[in-house]
Amino acid sequence: MRVALLSDPHGDHVALTRVIADLEKADPVDEVLLGGDLAQGGPQPVETIAEVRSRRWRSVRGNSDEFLVRIADGRLAEPDVPDEVMARGSWSVERLGADGIEYLRALPTSLEVGLFPFGRVVLVHATPWSTEDVVLPDAAPDVAQRMVDAADARLLAYGHIHTPYQRRVGDAVLMSIGAVSTSNDADPRPAYSIITLGATISVEVRRVDWPLEERLADYQKAGVELDARQRRSLGAAGPFPVRSRPGVAVTLWP
Repeated sequence: MRVALLSDPHGDHVALTRVIADLEKADPVDEVLLGGDLAQGGPQPVETIAEVRSRRWRSVRGNSDEFLVRIADGRLAEPDVPDEVMARGSWSVERLGADGIEYLRALPTSLEVGLFPFGRVVLVHATPWSTEDVVLPDAAPDVAQRMVDAADARLLAYGHIHTPYQRRVGDAVLMSIGAVSTSNDADPRPAYSIITLGATISVEVRRVDWPLEERLADYQKAGVELDARQRRSLGAAGPFPVRSRPGVAVTLWP
């Protein structure tokens, strides 16, 4: 079974479209799953959710999805949220409307992929116990062990940190998918992962080649207005080193 894992489009339908085009060039997959943070932050929350729903892709709920639900419900008790983030969230909520918010509200916090003789394959947004907590690639061994134990998983995949990587944890695998929008590692290109599940578990991280000039042209063609910060972030490297080799399938189990 081959499963494509995408995460963190953050309301950027232009970037999601580019990732989908790359996915369609890869060897066929049996299922596409999303790691959450679908709508908040980018200029196209409605289009992004519509794309996911039209393809009937399953998704977990991310922290920014919960953020929009709390705004819609009038129960946001986070005084330290920057004004810009709050304004963008309110703007997204208004455009999504009641149907979009209910879709986000109904998303589960975890998904399981099939049944395999080696054990469970589980997808969450950040951790099995929280959509907010941050677990980086170099997290302490006890934290990594808690991740796979809490999920009761042989392979646990997550998003949230916008940095793809894989590591062995005892006889289990812990991996982060990468982000459709805004990679946090030194490679600024959109990233997603394809896992192959059978006698072995292998992971291929795919980066979407998308030069800055083409990116800006694509946003302009889509009628998307980017502010100065968004334009800078499109081609900017993140603070972390690249943790995985794109395009190379790494066998992680057994």
